[in-house]
Amino acid sequence: MKWNARSKCQKEGKGARDVVLEFGGVRWEPGAYVYADADGVVVAREDLSAKNG
Repeated sequence: MKWNARSKCQKEGKGARDVVLEFGGVRWEPGAYVYADADGVVVAREDLSAKNG
């Protein structure tokens, strides 16, 4: 089957919100703060941006 990046997907209304995910050895919980740059990714339970002032 060929897949075209410009093709439209069919929306079936399936999915979930506010669920815990785990992949890459990292647990992502609803409400988590995610910070990323070229060096890596940090997932935190609280807003770390205010800590650096």
